[in-house]
Amino acid sequence: MARAGTGPAGAAAEMGADTMTLKRIIPREQDTVLASCANHLSSPHDHPGDPCSASFLACPGCPNARALPHQLPVQVVVHDHLKTLRADLPAQAWEHRFGDAFTRLTSLLGHYTPEDLAAACDRITPEDRHLADDLLSGRLDLR
Repeated sequence: MARAGTGPAGAAAEMGADTMTLKRIIPREQDTVLASCANHLSSPHDHPGDPCSASFLACPGCPNARALPHQLPVQVVVHDHLKTLRADLPAQAWEHRFGDAFTRLTSLLGHYTPEDLAAACDRITPEDRHLADDLLSGRLDLR
C-alpha cells in the first residue's frame, strides 16, 4: 500500500488490480468485513455482472479479495471467535459452516509476524468485536 503513493500502476499490478480499483481500495471504499473486494460484480459465486451474494466469511478464499493490514484486527477477532465456536458446536456443523473460513483465516494470519498479530490485538475496537459478532451470527448474510 505504501507504494501506491509513488507508483500506483506498479502497486495495482502487484495487487492484481487496475489503478482505478486501487484508488477505491486505499480509502477503504471496497472493504467488506475481512478483506477488500477488487470486483464484487465478478464473483465466483454468482453470474458475471451480478453483485456477489456470498457470505463475507467466503471473502478470504475469493480471488477478488485483497487482505490489507488495517483489516487484521477484525480478522483476528473472527478467527478467535471461530476457535471458540468450534468447542461449542457439533464438529460436523462447525466444519460445514465455518471450516473453510477458519482454514483460510489461519493461513492468512500465518503471513504475519507474532509482533504484527500482537499489535493487531492491541488495536481491536468494540466495533471490530460487534462486526465479528454480526458476521458469525449471520446478521450480515443476504436472506
